[in-house]
Amino acid sequence: MHLLIQNLLSTAIVLTAFGYMGWRIYKILTKKPSTNSKCDGCDGCALKAKVDCATPESYKKK
Repeated sequence: MHLLIQNLLSTAIVLTAFGYMGWRIYKILTKKPSTNSKCDGCDGCALKAKVDCATPESYKKK
């Protein structure tokens, strides 16, 4: 019985790790194109409120 529980927990951990890895790969592949901003398409972080993430005028195409 102990071995069965150990195998189930090990399988659950491995599947969770693969699921997370797959999710991160999906997020990288479906990321919006860069806007040449300082944040580079970041979803948000603690620094975003402190940093002006607007695209500088020099990067914008005329």
